[in-house]
Amino acid sequence: MKRIAASVGMLLLASSALFATDAAAENIRYRTAPGAGIEVSLDGGESFQARNSGIPLRVVYPFDNNEHRTITAIGIDPGNPRRVAIATADQAFFSDTAGTEWDVLPLPQNLNRNSNITAIVPSPHSSQAFLLGTSFTGFYETRDGGQSWDHVTDNSAFDFKRRGAGFAEEISGLAYDPDSANTVYFELGFGGGVFRTARSGNSAPFNQVDQISYDDPALAAVYDVLPADRYRDRPLILSGMQRRPARSTPEKQQRLELAGNRTGIFLNPHQAQSPRLENHIEFMLEHGMNSVVVDFKDDVGWLTYNSELPKAHEIRSVFPRFDAAELIATLHEHDIYVIARVVVFKDNRLFAYDDNRYAVWDRVDDRPWGDYRTRTEDDGSETTFIREHWVDTFSEDVWRYNIDVALELEALGVDEIQFDYIRFPSDGPVSRMEHRFSRPGMRRVDALSSFLRMARQELTIPVGVDVFGFNAWYRTGYLGQDLEMLSEYVDVVSPMSYPSHFSRDFHREMSYFDRAEFIYDEGSRRAVEMVGESVLIRPYVQAFLIGGELNYNREEYTEYLHRQLDGTLASPASGFTLWNMSGRYYMVTEPLLPYTQPGVRAGGN
Repeated sequence: MKRIAASVGMLLLASSALFATDAAAENIRYRTAPGAGIEVSLDGGESFQARNSGIPLRVVYPFDNNEHRTITAIGIDPGNPRRVAIATADQAFFSDTAGTEWDVLPLPQNLNRNSNITAIVPSPHSSQAFLLGTSFTGFYETRDGGQSWDHVTDNSAFDFKRRGAGFAEEISGLAYDPDSANTVYFELGFGGGVFRTARSGNSAPFNQVDQISYDDPALAAVYDVLPADRYRDRPLILSGMQRRPARSTPEKQQRLELAGNRTGIFLNPHQAQSPRLENHIEFMLEHGMNSVVVDFKDDVGWLTYNSELPKAHEIRSVFPRFDAAELIATLHEHDIYVIARVVVFKDNRLFAYDDNRYAVWDRVDDRPWGDYRTRTEDDGSETTFIREHWVDTFSEDVWRYNIDVALELEALGVDEIQFDYIRFPSDGPVSRMEHRFSRPGMRRVDALSSFLRMARQELTIPVGVDVFGFNAWYRTGYLGQDLEMLSEYVDVVSPMSYPSHFSRDFHREMSYFDRAEFIYDEGSRRAVEMVGESVLIRPYVQAFLIGGELNYNREEYTEYLHRQLDGTLASPASGFTLWNMSGRYYMVTEPLLPYTQPGVRAGGN
């Protein structure tokens, strides 16, 4: 199927039949790959040379500074292929010399900085005009080289592409009509289709929008300037982004096979003790489940098992609630796959260690950073406390400690490590945070990527991460959880797609139960599309009631749970985990075998 713009990781060919500027221009091609920046060929693809002067580097472990930031979008001027624009997730650049020099293209001031750049293209009609597409805030146009931008999709003509709560669909492709600067084609990501929009004059807004077929003759001119051979063997429609190639090795395939199609529940350390453990095992077997996530390092930072790590005892973080070897052996006796949850950067114990050496710092008050609260005691006195304790996400010592915990658990026999709270803080005075261990140029996603890369190099069992459901729905760098970046180093991603945690304005047009099923179905599809075939999506399913949901009767909350599972089963997700922090799975009132046995649908469908 033909598409409307050129893609990352592909050869971008200036067609000699159309670009008769000169002999050299006829043979210009561009290519890129994660970490490689941009490479240019002047001989039709026979040889390539890196042209990355001015393109930023990634600052990631092992800090050898030989990786460039991933190019997320690229577009060429069909009339002059020396004019090319590229983007990373949060920066844009252009060159009119086929990449020998790159200039920064200033971004729109009102651009949501959590929204990744997903498409970019220079205009064939003006050297100062560019289109810029994003992952959830629509697209923009500048006609003065980035000094000012018009938010093209911020008018009622584009209401059809909004999902509510301020979020629009991803813009995966952009192109100017070669014959008119007032006609633009845009493509929506995740199979959303292709559209044409027009304005009546240079000073008018784009207010006429029509969806068209990919076979529409009106697109012929666009296809002509983007030759069809560029689209050969393309897996997706995304113009600025595409699936990362699967990095298949025998070890990787073995890990995916071990971790695939796991269905189970979460247990806190108290629920992992006898006789509760035996009751949960009976529950899992009754419902055909084959896995369990157990808190081995909890939200406070306690190691809940009998750890022998010297550092853990120095930190005084060992607080055993069960014997790890005994717990793992008992679960394995029942063929239950054991997933060890390890909370990483939210850690009370490490926060307090050695006079707050590893705490996130408050640059204003010069003290450990936190969301400080005041509590009035019974005697009328007041106590100030921090609601959550976060350690410095950039610290190699913090990475080392958590990886050592994971290595100990691997040696004890767990089947998979699941890192949670692998993100930056979201609550409190976040603008005052100072990370004292950050290296110059190092970004949030670099810190998380560095930790996971180090972990992946040392652990041999499957590694998973928990992410916000929102971060698996859109391409975003929110709190550092750029799903595509993190997925390079893990085997499993578990989106916490709890419907109660999405804004009520998000798809408000649906009934609450229809919306719940849709969030798991569509959300898991989108996550799978982003990470490709080399990572499994295993969502957490909401098995707890909160807010207004507490008023549901038994019949209602049973249906609510089943609708989430219906959506998960309909999607390409690989298994699921029921989450209830208390370990009380009261929402399971009917057998879950239709959801846990492959190939069987609820209700016999």
